Amino acid sequence: MGVEKFSHFAVHNWMSEIQTRVVAKSGKPSDRFHIGKLVLDALRDVPEQVLQIDGGTGESETFGSALKRSVQCANAFLGRGLKKDDVIVLMAPNHIHLCIPMYAAFYLGVGVAGVDYTLAEKELHETFKFNKPKIIFCQSERAKDVGAALQGLDFSCEVVTFNTGSEYKTFSELLEQEADVSIDEFEAEDFDPSETPSMLIATSGTTGLPKSAEVTHKNLVFGMPFMWSHFDTFPSPVPLCIVMSPLQWYSAIFLLISCPLMRQTRVQSSEPMTKEHSYYLINKYRPSFAMSSPNMWMTLFKPGDREDCDFTSFQVILSGGSAMPQSLRDEIKPLKLVGTLWGASESPEPAWVGSYRERLCCLLEAIQLIHGQLSEEKGRERSGKWMKRKRYVRERTVASGDPCYLSTPPGKRRNYIKQ
Repeated sequence: MGVEKFSHFAVHNWMSEIQTRVVAKSGKPSDRFHIGKLVLDALRDVPEQVLQIDGGTGESETFGSALKRSVQCANAFLGRGLKKDDVIVLMAPNHIHLCIPMYAAFYLGVGVAGVDYTLAEKELHETFKFNKPKIIFCQSERAKDVGAALQGLDFSCEVVTFNTGSEYKTFSELLEQEADVSIDEFEAEDFDPSETPSMLIATSGTTGLPKSAEVTHKNLVFGMPFMWSHFDTFPSPVPLCIVMSPLQWYSAIFLLISCPLMRQTRVQSSEPMTKEHSYYLINKYRPSFAMSSPNMWMTLFKPGDREDCDFTSFQVILSGGSAMPQSLRDEIKPLKLVGTLWGASESPEPAWVGSYRERLCCLLEAIQLIHGQLSEEKGRERSGKWMKRKRYVRERTVASGDPCYLSTPPGKRRNYIKQ
């Protein structure tokens, strides 16, 4: 088990193996991009292995338990009439219940929108307005605000809370209604993965207004393996990875979806990821893989504080979302392999990556499945110095649709990303 400084083909061999197995069962070649069938096969494959740990409570769940609960949830969705292209919203901390409706939605072709659970009522109203969810899953503490935010919208929506304390049905009650479902007989729905949304990823873009990039099953399956491309052992490329971001960010989406596919255990927390709590999780669980923002890493590696945390368990630290200062990279680099990711929410993988070398921020490698071009500002001469450039990308990992933004009025569409 190890990590390489340069991209390794091992993850693609592993993906080919699990995709071939799914296609052999269904007889449908397109199912190699069906996240629901890939996740379902994974949960059945290693039922006794631990899938997720809530470091805030100490709770854990196996692949087999997640299989049972996600199938129960999928049947509850079917009983409520949910179908392909419908949408559910998840807005909650990273507890062990959060991924269950997500996996259930993937089985059926239902899109999943991860929403910031700290948004105010007005922001929630605007978010629900364009996502048009059939069901919203939230904590009881936000249920009143969610109900108020739904007022005045031209669609009906059910609210389900993960915990008790509100007038709405709880998630456990939802699952209890499907207690007698046959896990072995359940099969995921058939649909075209290249046309069916998997995640609606929050992005503000240049307008500053909330919107969602509609990412298909095929987009995600093409892109995710590259995040594991520096590891040489599959399944279970690392002993443990840690989720450090809320669900509305790709770094969390990536781990919640790819961990089952890689037969990988993850630790997350229902508690806020403060510096002190992050130190506690790292010191106790000793994760090997993490991805977060430069701001988070700057907080954790702050001189005078970092001595409270033992970072030596990490094999790889990834940074994305904004520019990573070279000083921070130099601070971390002696301890670990550090990777910086360039991309956008519309591209469910890093559109440009750096290999784990010195001066990483100056060495960009275009991912082979993406066609990319750096366009300089008009009228400026090319030079060896850094200058403003636009990045145009097209290929199968980029959010699909014309445009890729959900519910964008035709007159407002600006398609800078095309397939």
